[in-house]
Amino acid sequence: MPSLTQVIKLDVADGKLRCERQAEYGYDTVEVELPAVISVGDAINEPRYPSLKAIMGAKKKQRDVKSVGDVGIEADRVGEQGSRTTVLEINPPAEKAAGEIIEDEDTNETVERIVGWLEERKLLA
Repeated sequence: MPSLTQVIKLDVADGKLRCERQAEYGYDTVEVELPAVISVGDAINEPRYPSLKAIMGAKKKQRDVKSVGDVGIEADRVGEQGSRTTVLEINPPAEKAAGEIIEDEDTNETVERIVGWLEERKLLA
């Protein structure tokens, strides 16, 4: 399957992708047939931020609610019964240990304590 990385622009036409991608010394334009694997660079998306008016208007807007039957999907293909995966357990992240605050009363002593702490953890080369 063809694959492209660092794509910054893509167009789909006639079962083919025309991609512009970031290369070492500029930009390449490449055409590949579908299906293809594409990874994009951060330049592909320019976020649009909603205005305050749009946010307030969205709060008042009526939401359409549709059931599984309304959209023509079999009930056993969605939800827990239709899932191909099973969640075995959910655990909260481990608690972080409290940090140590070193007051700077004597600069030389403070530096020695910090260097000692770093050496204890083998963080100094």
